[in-house]
Amino acid sequence: MIELIKDKIAGVIVSGKLKSHENILQSFDNIFTKSFTYFIVMPEDESDFNHSFEVLNFLDSNRKTPIAFTFEYKVSLLPQKFRARAIGYNLADVSRLKLPSASLIKKLNAMNYNVVLDLNRTESIFNSYAANLVKAPVRIGYQKNNSDKYYNLQFNIDEASPEISYKKLLNCLQMF
Repeated sequence: MIELIKDKIAGVIVSGKLKSHENILQSFDNIFTKSFTYFIVMPEDESDFNHSFEVLNFLDSNRKTPIAFTFEYKVSLLPQKFRARAIGYNLADVSRLKLPSASLIKKLNAMNYNVVLDLNRTESIFNSYAANLVKAPVRIGYQKNNSDKYYNLQFNIDEASPEISYKKLLNCLQMF
């Protein structure tokens, strides 16, 4: 019961902070070909996390610079070539309402990327909000509850398997 109340309060806080974000009319023509730096919000789920390496490898093979954002202990689980560029956060960076702490907000607000890509297939207000703190013209994520507030490009990929889901996501990205 208390967790539900915390989630509702966090949702209201995030909604209030994101109202200042303007939804401008934007063309998604050649997003993939014209963008070079990607802020990748890695999935919280272990199975999704392991299968998401395919996305990192795909971006790297296309001469893009993916920067992974995940828990500090998961940084060591990333493939070797992505560890140096990874951004880790720990429990001290997560507030009681499961939102980023003030120090993490300050750190993320200072970052600029071409694209933010949230690989979480399930609702995570922490990761969705973190994806919006980074300065980027394009925010891509899976369609979830209230995802219209967080992303300007959403994919509705309804697959149980994370491996198939990420392959479909990559196919969709290649269209742009």
